[in-house]
Amino acid sequence: MKKLLALTLALLMILGTFASCGGKSSDKDDPDDEYEENEEENEENEEKETVIGENSESNAENDGGNTENGGNAENDGGNTENGGNTEDGGNTENSGNENEEPEEEPLVESTAGLEFELNADGKGYTLVGKGTCTATEIVIDGYNGLPVTSIGDRAFEDCSSLASVTIGNSVTGIGYNAFYNTAYYKNESNWENGVLYIGKYLIDAKIDILGVYDVKDGTKLIADSAFFSSSSLTSVAIPNSVTSIGDDAFHGCTSLTSVTIPNSVTSIGNGAFYSCDSLTSVTIGNGVTSIGERAFYNCDSLTSVTIGNSVTSIGICAFEDCTNLTSITIPDSVTSIGERAFYDCDSLTSVTIGNGVTSIGYMAFYDCSSLKSVYYSGDIASWCNINFSDDSANPVIYAKKLYIKKSGTNEYELL
Repeated sequence: MKKLLALTLALLMILGTFASCGGKSSDKDDPDDEYEENEEENEENEEKETVIGENSESNAENDGGNTENGGNAENDGGNTENGGNTEDGGNTENSGNENEEPEEEPLVESTAGLEFELNADGKGYTLVGKGTCTATEIVIDGYNGLPVTSIGDRAFEDCSSLASVTIGNSVTGIGYNAFYNTAYYKNESNWENGVLYIGKYLIDAKIDILGVYDVKDGTKLIADSAFFSSSSLTSVAIPNSVTSIGDDAFHGCTSLTSVTIPNSVTSIGNGAFYSCDSLTSVTIGNGVTSIGERAFYNCDSLTSVTIGNSVTSIGICAFEDCTNLTSITIPDSVTSIGERAFYDCDSLTSVTIGNGVTSIGYMAFYDCSSLKSVYYSGDIASWCNINFSDDSANPVIYAKKLYIKKSGTNEYELL
């Protein structure tokens, strides 16, 4: 009798999952309506591809060369040594607390005349253009006592006299074509094996770069669109110093077959690996906290994805049209899965969803018609508390089977 009661309760729960957990349905009925917005974004990417395609003629003129480090400030440890031998005895020498982190070097005021915009958080600035600056050598570091955190798209494009650039450590993002067609860009000695660096920052790569490329050790970030449409690039090694992979950084690298993103990386930009249609496997390190919108959109050869356990959000359309992806494990650290994140992943047979997920966006699993099993590492009550934007956000709609993790074990049981 007790067993029968438990079985009845389980059936009621799973019926509740299908009937009400999908809840909060959207008034959008036609999946193509939402897709029109993404197509507008795709058109923007196509425009970008046109610009960079034009750039390729200039890129082809530039050969390799040694990068000039634009004098990026390096922390020298910043620990003050107090020699001070005291006359009254006691401790005669204080060499500093070895456990203390090195002090950050003070900001250097950026070159006068450059144009900045205050970031939304009020804690830093974005450099948006040359403004009234006519200098041939510039420093980008601080402004009005705050750090410069990013350099905008095309900020110095066509500044033909700009020959030397120093970028401080506070910069965490560089937009596409930020230094295109400057004197620095045109100087062949600043290119190294077909790649342009400014100090620790990887700025651009020639569109015809071939085969395997190892990003230099010590590189801090890969700028937006750096390897855009480098269709002959087959493999890239990213060192454990890189913290950010920019928007569209490897967009259209159609020969790229695999990539490992190290633990040092904290963010993968929007469209970072968009349409890398030879990419078969991706390992996302444990430092990454966010996977950008359309990050792996249309990677239709992708069969294996490992998501690190620090990721908290999976962006809109992140894995849309990855039509050969067969399984995915979403770790407990993830709290949100964006709209259309796995839209049209029609080879997906199993999904494991961590117990940290609180929301799953509109059509996140739309047309995942091969789904057979959904595994959830929380309990049934937590599953029913997930905010599913519509029915197709709930993978159980397709799988028809939900497995809940047994408390205190690594085993799952079918409801």
